[in-house]
Amino acid sequence: MRFSVACAIALPGLPTRKMGIHKWLQAHSVCCTYEGKRLTFALSDLPEPARRAYVERQIETSGLPSGDYDDAAHAELVAMPAKMRVEAERKAEVTRVLLTVGKALPWSQKLALVKARFGSKGVSQPSLSRLSKAVEGVAPINFAPAILAEYRLQGAASVTVSDAAWSFFVTTIRHAGEGFPLQQAWSDVRDVAPVKGWHWPSWPTVYRRWKALPLSQQLHARIGHVEAARRLAQPALRDKTTILPLEWVSLDGQTKDFWAHNGDGKPRRYTFLPLVDCATASSLIGNLPRARMPAQRCG
Repeated sequence: MRFSVACAIALPGLPTRKMGIHKWLQAHSVCCTYEGKRLTFALSDLPEPARRAYVERQIETSGLPSGDYDDAAHAELVAMPAKMRVEAERKAEVTRVLLTVGKALPWSQKLALVKARFGSKGVSQPSLSRLSKAVEGVAPINFAPAILAEYRLQGAASVTVSDAAWSFFVTTIRHAGEGFPLQQAWSDVRDVAPVKGWHWPSWPTVYRRWKALPLSQQLHARIGHVEAARRLAQPALRDKTTILPLEWVSLDGQTKDFWAHNGDGKPRRYTFLPLVDCATASSLIGNLPRARMPAQRCG
């Protein structure tokens, strides 16, 4: 949540004039941005007394009861990374606006009101309903810590996806062919999920889960195990320019499918060893004189 210099005037611990606020922000290295001609900064960058006074002022203006200030919860909020604090403060303000409006407006007008004031990021009826549920029984002054409690440093809690629904999704992709659109597969599962009783989240959630899979699993789902293994196999590339002829020799053996003896009458199956020069990749057997083998074929 961002607000202008004018909103910070006369807050506890801050100067009472715009120029003084500008100097204070510069002295404390507060990250500021211009929105048109207005210099704005995050509420979470203010000292705790000033932040608390601003929130109480906003609650009083909205007509909501402020409630008791939870020092421990706000201390945890202050200890969180700046990005999380900003988002928590923004959602807290959105929630207070929703409570102020109450049931006087339908959802379509509530959404329009919130979008006009806070932007369209994360503004949908399910998202706003979750925010309202997260602050049930919480004093308005403590909305930001309560909303932050739904999140942790690793991000939002994972959305539950039914195993059967995900299996249906992957199977649809494999059977439909490599070029089948992912969103169409998602739509197919969405249509079946209510009948089967599956929990199937929104398309962005499913797409993020798909993109988080390793490439090998994506290919396995798309084209099957055999073709995926073939595409992912890396051929062994050897640089032959640094070795001399006959410096490296490769041997390969093959046992022949006949029996012979070398004069002692004992039958044997002989194994032949061809030699391959690695520098030229040519067989040396053809260049060597053929030796007579005293063995005689049996039978």
